Amino acid sequence: KVVSDAVEAAETFKGFHADTDKASILNKAAKFFKSIGDDRASRFCTLEAFQVTPRIPETGIEEDCMISSAVNLAVIGEKEKALMMLDSAGRIIKPRSLCMTLELASAYEEMETIYGDYRMHDKAMDIVYAFSKNETIDERHKARWLAKIQERYLDMGKGQLAYNFMGTVMDCYNNLDKTKRYGVAEDISAVWARYGEWERAFEIAEEGSRENCYFRIAGHAIKTGEMDIARKAAYPALTNLKAADERYLFELSFPEVAALFVSLGDAGQAERIIHESLNYLEGSSLLKYFRIIELSGIAALYGRMGRNSDARKLLHKALESVDAKEDITYRAESMLTIAEAYISSRIVIGDKEMAVLKGIVRENNYCIPVGA
Repeated sequence: KVVSDAVEAAETFKGFHADTDKASILNKAAKFFKSIGDDRASRFCTLEAFQVTPRIPETGIEEDCMISSAVNLAVIGEKEKALMMLDSAGRIIKPRSLCMTLELASAYEEMETIYGDYRMHDKAMDIVYAFSKNETIDERHKARWLAKIQERYLDMGKGQLAYNFMGTVMDCYNNLDKTKRYGVAEDISAVWARYGEWERAFEIAEEGSRENCYFRIAGHAIKTGEMDIARKAAYPALTNLKAADERYLFELSFPEVAALFVSLGDAGQAERIIHESLNYLEGSSLLKYFRIIELSGIAALYGRMGRNSDARKLLHKALESVDAKEDITYRAESMLTIAEAYISSRIVIGDKEMAVLKGIVRENNYCIPVGA
């Protein structure tokens, strides 16, 4: 219901970026509906996004919508439309657009996984190898993005293929001055952790000295049952997080770290982290959109912990934070975030929350479907 309202809100977007925002919301909604088994709604949103995407103006971000649309189209069996989108994206992505290069290669690999068409894998490899040989990209960025590509391949179960890039990644990393390794260490230490090379992962993490390094090592260790390794990474590096506006925008989220400590059996530490965040939010002027993300994340964690009453209270507070007078794009994004938290925590939306939602909907002048 909440996501349906977000999709309807997208119909009212206006202005230069209206089609970009609408396509983004529709693509996210399509993934959401697919994740809960509503194939009909997912297909509707996917095809609507496909109709909107060609109208997106050239702003430098349109390729992101194209790639998201292509992957969704592939999932529902629209192979030709998906390839058309990827080809269009490939023509406009600039060689130095590192993020979009990664996303394009990953999309072709997903096509290969879905359809068993090895030509899609060849396309992905052409993109990755061209990227790795591009001498106009400095070694810092090359090391970081190749490590991200490795993680994508590991996620797809293609560990040996990912390992083929390790030599290039480490050459780039070792050539960097130590002062420039700070932001790169996070991704490379995570890759070594994925291969179970814990000593090398910690060695690089120490050079990065970032919470993110230790968080990702601990997360991979938990997934493989290496709990002693996970504790070594988590304590003390992640035990003293301090709230600040910048953390909610750029760094690890409190719900992520709290969930990690729950997995380690340390509910007390998880609770201390959550309280640090909630206490800070009470007096913070942080944008409501980021407040909603945080509240929804904590609520989802409470739901997984069986604390349904606490989860419901936070989701109610998140809904109350959706300002009907704010930018409509943020309202739609916020409702998607809250919906995902309801699903994740398995909490049924209550009468009070529905009343708040209807108030938001009335402000936007679009109707609630009959029987919602």
